[in-house]
Amino acid sequence: MSHRYLLISLVLVATVIAGCQRSKKAAKKFNDYNDKATVLMTQMQNELIAYEKWMRQYSKEDHSSYKAEIKNRIAKMRKILKDLNAIEVADKEIEDFRGIQRKAVEKMIQIFNLHRSMLNSGAPPFATDEVKKLFGEYRALITDFQQKRDKFKKKYRLKDRRN
Repeated sequence: MSHRYLLISLVLVATVIAGCQRSKKAAKKFNDYNDKATVLMTQMQNELIAYEKWMRQYSKEDHSSYKAEIKNRIAKMRKILKDLNAIEVADKEIEDFRGIQRKAVEKMIQIFNLHRSMLNSGAPPFATDEVKKLFGEYRALITDFQQKRDKFKKKYRLKDRRN
């Protein structure tokens, strides 16, 4: 009888240890990716804030300078996307995070390109229904990323390193 309890205890301990090792591996994979991706996503967010401020200052007199400058802003976003794609990904779960972030950056590039088209046609770069729709999709992607990240952390019992 005591051998049976000993065997059950050993199986339980082994299960707990295996779960801890799985959590440690998941944490390392996630943190390795997230440390690099967070820098890029913060850059993207800062570019977006600067872009919105720049767009609010638009005036008809500055139209030609806006046509020239928007190309630089699109190039910056494309570089962020390229750098995001260059981050090594450890597994499918982490690839899902990158996929969402990639789509978010692509939405910003689409918005910038819409404004570029408006400027090239001589129109002011305003928030059309299409631009508003793309911003909504961008926000939904960010929310989706946060929800999936929280589920991932809960699944592997990961702590938030910011605390």
